[in-house]
Amino acid sequence: MKVSNMLSCYINLAYKLEMIRSASEQLIFNVLNYGAKNSMVNNINKLADLGIIKAEDLTNLKIVTDKYSLSISEEMINLIKKGKKYSAISKQFMPSLNELKEDEFERSDPIGDEKFSPIKGIVHRYKDRVLLKTNSACAVYCRFCFRREVVGPSGEKLTQEETNEAIKYIRKHKDVWEVILTGGDPFVLSPEKIGNILDSLDTINHVKIIRFHTRVPIVKPRIISENLLKVLSNRKATIYIAIHINHESEMTEKAKEACDKLAKKGFPLIGQTVLLKGINNKTSTLEKLFRIMLQAKIKPYYLHHPDFANGTGHFRVTIKEGQKIMRELRGSISGIAIPTYILDIPGGYGKVPIGPQYLKERNELNNFVEDINGRLHIYPSK
Repeated sequence: MKVSNMLSCYINLAYKLEMIRSASEQLIFNVLNYGAKNSMVNNINKLADLGIIKAEDLTNLKIVTDKYSLSISEEMINLIKKGKKYSAISKQFMPSLNELKEDEFERSDPIGDEKFSPIKGIVHRYKDRVLLKTNSACAVYCRFCFRREVVGPSGEKLTQEETNEAIKYIRKHKDVWEVILTGGDPFVLSPEKIGNILDSLDTINHVKIIRFHTRVPIVKPRIISENLLKVLSNRKATIYIAIHINHESEMTEKAKEACDKLAKKGFPLIGQTVLLKGINNKTSTLEKLFRIMLQAKIKPYYLHHPDFANGTGHFRVTIKEGQKIMRELRGSISGIAIPTYILDIPGGYGKVPIGPQYLKERNELNNFVEDINGRLHIYPSK
């Protein structure tokens, strides 16, 4: 055999062995965190076995879960089983026949990710930042997810070759200042896999901020392990953790502990919340949530107006309703507890703030400003 052929064989063998080792490591991680007998509920029949849904509803609900993935963590199932007190959690994760109703303006890709995806795993919508979509699996599947068409239990993640190409893309584009790891949920990857990605990003000098978007600290807090914290620590770029949470009942003691672990390691925590009909579309509900988030060292960052994802109309509220809530929050809770109310314009045109306006009108001499009680005041234009 020629030396060149032998070398090629060795390279191929080494690559295959690395793939096997990586897959084995991820499998071990999954067993340790989800249990050998998978503690996740990802089958509609299991919900019936647990007495959470009625047997007679199985056939119809299976139509829903055949279309949109089902997965609920053991921690969330335990709360759902407690009944009405945790209905806000049940509504977020339990399948509903309402999901089969689709409006004409709903889309499979409501925020236009595909339009701005030059290569697999990368979304480059804004000049100074990119999304790096590491995988398509989550610890739970939210029934209102704007990526519900592409996430699922298959757990497809970027291959090593695809990850390398994504890193090359980031390295080539010198204006990329921030890399946002999303998916799916990047924290369902093993610490080793996350570490490998961060090691690669560490070699790119123009990347100064790395942001993780995750629900894991809330819905599967035991994944926030010492091993993961070690992997995240001592990086060249500053790491932010964006934690997704929509209702105060999600903030269990274990979730608080997970957030505290991250905060004590020095990672700034920011929060993302979706405004959802029947779950948190009351001023008092969001007031409690945002205060609890701050107490857990999470700065409320964005309140998302719900996207036009297929089959999510039953979660949708009007912009007018959202603005009314934001107006009522202003003055009733601390300014640091108030997020920016935003809309992701359908088609990939980006996020814009849509909160209420307090500057009502102006002329050459004066501005007319409304206070939190609805009274108008004159503020000179000079």
